Amino acid sequence: MKKEEMRKIVNEELTHISKEGVDQNILRMFYNTIRSHDLSKFEDTPKEESLKKAIKSVKKQNPNFVPSYDKDFFKINEF
Repeated sequence: MKKEEMRKIVNEELTHISKEGVDQNILRMFYNTIRSHDLSKFEDTPKEESLKKAIKSVKKQNPNFVPSYDKDFFKINEF
């Protein structure tokens, strides 16, 4: 996958993750990095898998973090 195509996908997906609060912005930063890496290695990596990794990364720093994201877009039930 070309970088431009990957960037477009990630940027569109980021619109489904809230920007409200410091931890949310850290989540978005982690998601951007993790998702880009996942897509560069395996184009068919589900977006939910990348989001789970990003959430776990934020929770390492703040175990009480409650992520805010579009649950209709990201089909994750465990957070």
